[in-house]
Amino acid sequence: METLTASQTQDFAAMDLPELADFIVATHHEYLAKNLPILWELAQKIAHKHAQKYPELLEIADMMEHFVTDLPAHLAREEKLVFPYVHKLTEVRKHHNFDDLPPFQFLHNPINHAESEHDDDLLALEKIKQLTHNFTPPEDACENHRLAYAKLAEFYADMHQHIYLENQVLFPKAIELQKSLWLE
Repeated sequence: METLTASQTQDFAAMDLPELADFIVATHHEYLAKNLPILWELAQKIAHKHAQKYPELLEIADMMEHFVTDLPAHLAREEKLVFPYVHKLTEVRKHHNFDDLPPFQFLHNPINHAESEHDDDLLALEKIKQLTHNFTPPEDACENHRLAYAKLAEFYADMHQHIYLENQVLFPKAIELQKSLWLE
């Protein structure tokens, strides 16, 4: 039986928006900041060493290059635009200071953009899962090859939870809060 981690057992829907935004940054954004360079290095290393026998490693390395180059900007937009805005909405609600209420359309555009990028990321993750045969290294895989597949499986799981928390919990609640403030 699989042991659940603390993050899997938390009731994310019950978290207030700033707490959830902060959790996503501290857990998922920090995970990516720490692990993307490691994943990139491993993907490059095994592609360079084993691509002749396992040509799918070149495609995996290319997809990891996409993540390494595109994800940091995506995370920065969330941390500089979306999450502070969520904090601001919560403060407006808490203090009933509607003079500080930002324009209505602001939240929809960055969220739509983030969700579109999330869709692309999920497609790339599924392709990596397929290419690695569900993250199962070949029988003759070296230590780095095995480590890369284990780290890719971890990355896959983290990204799925990360995207779920944003798309299914944080973003809908933030949009609903914003709508409710405009109706008051």
